[in-house]
Amino acid sequence: MDQKDFEKLSVDHKWIIISTHQNLLTNSIFDRMRLLPMIAGLAATLLVIATFNNQLIPLDNTVKIVLSMLLILIPISLFLYNSDLKTSQSKNKEEIERLLGTKPKTKNTIFDKIIAWSPDMIIYIVFLVSLILIFKIWYK
Repeated sequence: MDQKDFEKLSVDHKWIIISTHQNLLTNSIFDRMRLLPMIAGLAATLLVIATFNNQLIPLDNTVKIVLSMLLILIPISLFLYNSDLKTSQSKNKEEIERLLGTKPKTKNTIFDKIIAWSPDMIIYIVFLVSLILIFKIWYK
């Protein structure tokens, strides 16, 4: 549906279409924010791995390889998940703007920008911590 077809619709029908896209946009934003608790849980897991008791499982090369793979998969999977959510968020926002024919006026404060970038920053921190732990696993 293009903007001309959208303009021909009744106000009620327009509202249904806009509210559907608004709900999708809201859900994608909330899903991005749900990353933060998952990251915290994964950070706790990294802490457990970092203080791993050598008597439980001997830290031979096989265990080192498996731990290294798991540690590197954590930030990679978070990055891919976050990227997918941002793409969904962007597409829904563009669709709303296309249907309305204008960009909604929003007020972005510095705090809003920090909140918007916080999942990305935390993923990079988790990636750095993972690399440090992998280095420590291999070079005690």
